[in-house]
Amino acid sequence: MRRAAKGGILTWVVLCASFFFLGTSRGAEPELSPRVVLLETFDVPIVLKHTRYFLKTMEGLGYPRATIEVLKAHGDSARAKRLLLEAIEKKRPDVIVANATLAAKAAFPIATAAQIPLVFFVVSDPVGAGLVSEVDAPSKGLVTGVVHSVPRATKLEMVMRILKPVKPKDRPVRFGYVHSSYPSAVGDLRMLEEAAAKRGDVKFV
Repeated sequence: MRRAAKGGILTWVVLCASFFFLGTSRGAEPELSPRVVLLETFDVPIVLKHTRYFLKTMEGLGYPRATIEVLKAHGDSARAKRLLLEAIEKKRPDVIVANATLAAKAAFPIATAAQIPLVFFVVSDPVGAGLVSEVDAPSKGLVTGVVHSVPRATKLEMVMRILKPVKPKDRPVRFGYVHSSYPSAVGDLRMLEEAAAKRGDVKFV
C-alpha cells in the first residue's frame, strides 16, 4: 500500500489494485463482467467525487456500470454492514470497494470472513482504523488501499513556518482541537499529537 496525496493518483492506484483482485478471482478479461460492490460512507462532496471518478474510469476501461452496485451507508455503520451482507447474500461480489473510513471499517470484517478482496480509499488512518498493520507495506490479507492525507509532520512544519514571527519563546504553541468521534477525526488527532511530541514546540488541547 502506498501513500498518494492527489485525487488523480489516488484513483489510478485504487483502480490498479481493483484490477489485480478481479484478475485473481475470475481472470482479467472484462467480458467476464466481474461484480463490484462499492460502499459509500456519506453523501458528502469528497466521497461523491471519488465515486464518480471510480465509476467513470471503470466504465472507460470496459467494466459495465451495471456490474457495480453502489451502497450508501449514510454515516451509519450498522446500515453499512447490513447493506453489504445483503449484497453478498444476493450475489457474491468479486471485490468490495470502500469509500471513506466508516465504510472501510464496516466492510473489513465482512470481507475478511467471506474472503472477498477489499480495496479502500479516502481513508486517512488505515492503521488506526484496523485495516492494515502498517502503511507502505504489504498487508497479510486480501486488503489494499491508499492513505488519503498529507503527513502530519508536514502539516505542522508548514504551520510553524507561518507562525515563526509570533511564536512564543518560553512555551509551545497551543492549538485548540475540536473533533467528532468519527474514526478519522480521532485518528487525525492521535497522529498530530505524535508528530507534535517529536517537535516539542507544539501542543494540542
